[in-house]
Amino acid sequence: MESIELLPTLHLLRFGVGQAYLWRDADGLTLIDTGEPGSGPDLLAAVESLGHAPGDLRAVVVTHGHDDHWGALSELGTDATVMAHAADAPVLRGERGQQLPDLTAGSFRRLAELDVSLVCVGHGDPLTGDTSARLRAVPL
Repeated sequence: MESIELLPTLHLLRFGVGQAYLWRDADGLTLIDTGEPGSGPDLLAAVESLGHAPGDLRAVVVTHGHDDHWGALSELGTDATVMAHAADAPVLRGERGQQLPDLTAGSFRRLAELDVSLVCVGHGDPLTGDTSARLRAVPL
């Protein structure tokens, strides 16, 4: 995985497929997306390479309900709060399948099996306690 500093407080984490972002503020670290299943060890290594511990992760923002954006969630092993738009919460909770062209067996996991809390968020909500970063909902 490649880590690119975009700002002193923001790093792009580029996988073979997809990407995630690591945001640092006074509240700790916020991970934006987790990549596909199997990306967890690389994410945790990136956190450590930037001088942080996995326990510094306070929140994980899932940008949408495709498993290449939340598939490694169960691999992080943190108590971080998971934040997702209310429209994607049923996917993360296992109440409906993700809307992908190909749903392969085993790629879909229920949030209940991940042992994490889910906070539904919407457009304009603050990313963390630092209200300078806000979430923005963009229609696809």
